[in-house]
Amino acid sequence: MICLSCTEETLNEALGTIEKSIKYIDAVEIRADYLLPSEYHLLAEFPSKIKLPCILTFRWPKDGGNDKTLSIAERAEILSKALDGHWAYFDIEDDADSSDEKLLVKKAEDSGVKVIKSFHDFTGVPDNLAQRIIKNSYGNRFIPKAAVMSNSTEDFLKIVQAHKDIQKEIELSNGYSCTNGPFLTDYILVGMGDYGFPSRILAGVFGSMLTFCSSGKAAPGHVNPEIMSELYNYNNLNENTKVFGIIGNPVMHSKSPDIHNPAFQQKNIDAV
Repeated sequence: MICLSCTEETLNEALGTIEKSIKYIDAVEIRADYLLPSEYHLLAEFPSKIKLPCILTFRWPKDGGNDKTLSIAERAEILSKALDGHWAYFDIEDDADSSDEKLLVKKAEDSGVKVIKSFHDFTGVPDNLAQRIIKNSYGNRFIPKAAVMSNSTEDFLKIVQAHKDIQKEIELSNGYSCTNGPFLTDYILVGMGDYGFPSRILAGVFGSMLTFCSSGKAAPGHVNPEIMSELYNYNNLNENTKVFGIIGNPVMHSKSPDIHNPAFQQKNIDAV
């Protein structure tokens, strides 16, 4: 799935952005931390206005969030009211363990909303990345998510290896609870920054349930949904897709994807 992360100041502006991108996306994330405070009371109504699964997120500044003024209790009150709406997913940090935040998770679960437990590392890729993601599933109770900054090719390869380790755990669990620990079926893992960009394009191939896109404001390394869908053909990539790349530093300015990807698609070559 391609998920559009909306960082507009009003929900009407978000609806406009979604409408422009609707044919390229499969889900929508509302970043409530970017909204004007006057918009908070409208959050519960929002999911009913679009026909795509919606993720409710209110990110803390330490995790890349925009609002630096609210207390834990104030954020919890906003989110509790918002959860009266028909959200498909509720994203909350994996270290959110206050009593107010625990009540939010319970309310989401009682309402049938799937809870995403997420963590962000803007400094690098932790060595225990796969283990932390697996742990955050809590026996498949939550969908674990990680977004980590890739500062080198080595970091990118650590993300790839984490995907492999997670997939091995999923295969071993085979749909039942492992006696040695938790198992999971869905997870989200992407790399941030230029070195992490390939992990966003290949997220679905590696096993991530979705990848994120935006105007570039939501997180380092985002591209707009049209580029993700049309240029990189995201939803048609699979484990048999041949992957090509450019070696260089810097290289993100290269026009090679604009040249080769349309050619692959025109010639019906399963490659990116």
